[in-house]
Amino acid sequence: MLNANSPIPLYHQLKSYLQDQILQGLLKPGERIPTERELEKRFKISRTTVRQAIGDLINEGLLVRVHGKGTFVAQPRIQQHLGLLTSFTQDMEAQRRTPASRVLQFEMLPASPQVARALQLKIGEMVIVLKRVRLADGQPLALETAYLPAGPFRALLDLDMSQRSLYATLKAHFGVEPWRALQQIEAVACPAEEARHLQVSKGGPILHIYRTTFDQSNHPFEFVESYYRSDRYFFTVEIWSR
Repeated sequence: MLNANSPIPLYHQLKSYLQDQILQGLLKPGERIPTERELEKRFKISRTTVRQAIGDLINEGLLVRVHGKGTFVAQPRIQQHLGLLTSFTQDMEAQRRTPASRVLQFEMLPASPQVARALQLKIGEMVIVLKRVRLADGQPLALETAYLPAGPFRALLDLDMSQRSLYATLKAHFGVEPWRALQQIEAVACPAEEARHLQVSKGGPILHIYRTTFDQSNHPFEFVESYYRSDRYFFTVEIWSR
């Protein structure tokens, strides 16, 4: 299948072969590809050539290497449009995935200076803290910590938020809907705790997001700090000239 007499480098030929196998569905998401030694023997090429081809596909997001287990076909990445203000639940359902949450923290705490500033509260004023691992089809995709003023939303603590959309709950129980949001996105090295919850490598690249959400009266009702897996997510935005 590889042609040593071709002007195309062997590593690129192997890369194209594996890429075609993935795109044609012959290698499926989550499936382990042959080991480096198996590919080396099958195609009669060097280990260096194999590693270069696999490395390129990992960098392009088609493969993912799991330490001690091998190299696997990556799950399809999820696209999110930054011009739309939607919930995680809405995003997953729109892509025919099953959303779920694992609640790590759900309590009232005094607002930190950062949270108080975002929600236009006094430092130390009580806020509801809802920290959840967000899953799609059973796989962790994001770690979200939402802060809401305790005054108007205290009754939220009586509800089970493990299977509920926060935005849908706020609309149904409090008549509050998101109208607009300010969002900041940056790439950071994944901290240890977040890596453990998201099942990624500590120090690996991850998307760190801050968002302040405003209601119909243009009043901030939610401040969220999130970590999204960069190997499973990408964001798009439409840009217009003036």
